[in-house]
Amino acid sequence: MSFFTHLDCSRCGARHGRDALHNLSLCCSAPLLARYDLEGVRKAVRREDLAGRRPDMWRYAEVMPADRPEEVVSLGEGFTPLLRADRLGALAGLRNLFIKDESPNPTGSFKARGCRRR
Repeated sequence: MSFFTHLDCSRCGARHGRDALHNLSLCCSAPLLARYDLEGVRKAVRREDLAGRRPDMWRYAEVMPADRPEEVVSLGEGFTPLLRADRLGALAGLRNLFIKDESPNPTGSFKARGCRRR
């Protein structure tokens, strides 16, 4: 069961339903932000439950938009590593710099991870 409830316009906050496909908000043509019943997730899922689940983004099915297993589509995305960048961190004066390696994703592109426009 998904606890995904609706989408909000990132610019004006207008609410969009979860049952229709959306690209950008209908009101402002801005990116949409997913909203969840987090209290419901907190009651339904324990941290220990995640350990035995599949090693991809569907491990977190309760916050994904699919309600039934037959709706799940996966290319094996997710679980990309964080790599320490000690030398670059030293140049920037940072002791704990990490870089997210997106290359293991099926597309091989950092663009596969969504980003929010402000």
